Amino acid sequence: MLVTGCDLDPRADPAPPAPTTGAPAAPDEDNDLLILDEVRAGVGTALALVEETRRRHPSLRATLRPLLVAQRAHEAELASAGRDSEGRGDPTPAVRRGPAGALAAVRLLESRLERRLTDASVRAGSGGFARLLASLGASLGQHLTLLPQAPPT
Repeated sequence: MLVTGCDLDPRADPAPPAPTTGAPAAPDEDNDLLILDEVRAGVGTALALVEETRRRHPSLRATLRPLLVAQRAHEAELASAGRDSEGRGDPTPAVRRGPAGALAAVRLLESRLERRLTDASVRAGSGGFARLLASLGASLGQHLTLLPQAPPT
C-alpha cells in the first residue's frame, strides 16, 4: 500500500500566510503565493495528462490509478493551502499514441513535477508550506518508483 504523504502535523499550518486586508504582504508571503500558483499549475497539468492518458489508453487505467488518486489528493491539499487559482494548470501535453509512449510521457512529466515540488519546498518561506511541498514531492517520487517502465501486456 502506498500513501500520498500529504498529511502533516495537525499543529503545523501548511498554508502560505495569507496577506491581511489593507496591509501589504511581506516578501515571503508574496513569494509563497507565487510558489503556490506555480505548483498548483504543475499538479493540474500532471493530473490532466494522467486523466486523459487513462481515457485514451484503457490498458493503462489500472497502472495509472494510484498516481491519479495521489494527484487528486495533492490538488486538494494545494487548493486548501491558499487562494483560488485561475485555471487548472499549464497547457496539457498531448497524449502520445500507443500505451508505451503515453506511459513514458506521463513518467517524464511526473519526474519534472517531482523536481519542481522539491525545488519549491526549498524556496518556500513558510516552514509548514515547505514541508507540504516536500511531502508532495516525496509522495510523487514513491509513485514514480512503483510506476512500471512498460505498459502491462
